[in-house]
Amino acid sequence: MLPQLGFKTVWFPILRLLIPTLFPVNRTLYIAMDRTNWRLTNLMVVSLIYDKRAIPVYIQILNKQGSSNLAEQKRVLDPIIRLLKNYTIVILGDREFCSVKLATWLQEQNVGFALRLKKNENVQQDSVFVELSQLGLKPGTSLFLNGVYVTKQKGFGPFNIAGKWQRNYRGWIADEGWFILTNLGSLDAAINAYRKRFDIEEMFRDLKSGGYN
Repeated sequence: MLPQLGFKTVWFPILRLLIPTLFPVNRTLYIAMDRTNWRLTNLMVVSLIYDKRAIPVYIQILNKQGSSNLAEQKRVLDPIIRLLKNYTIVILGDREFCSVKLATWLQEQNVGFALRLKKNENVQQDSVFVELSQLGLKPGTSLFLNGVYVTKQKGFGPFNIAGKWQRNYRGWIADEGWFILTNLGSLDAAINAYRKRFDIEEMFRDLKSGGYN
């Protein structure tokens, strides 16, 4: 509750010393956005991905239950972008954070992004909007759409879309494929970026169960 003990006053100065010891200047840093609940507290968590783990960079309490909105997302990301101004940044987010408005704002900040789309989202092809679920993605296949408009809202885009459905492996079948909204320039860049976010899921399982890894 004391302003002297905030993230910006205590933790950010430590990060300014810590991060250059882990990453050379101009290195690409992958930043994961998540919202999680710790008991009755609704938290926005922004983490720096390092060695398949997440270093919490900034946490903000949402004074409500449920999903975050664009204003809250911008408010939690803006100090991170300024903190990491000497690096190339790629923001990773699950389907809660995949909005064309957030993507447009990130692009205006010269920040990369890989945000997972819902499969019922619409994408424009040959002047016609179709659902992503109708693009024929199936296990073992991938796709990359360059410079397309996502959703029927006007004034946003164009963006790239990377799609990949993991091949069946030793009897394990992925429930569905990934559709990633991105400004990264290739399928591999987008999928490899988003996979980094997927690798840190254990951190959030630990948090939700009331323990810490």
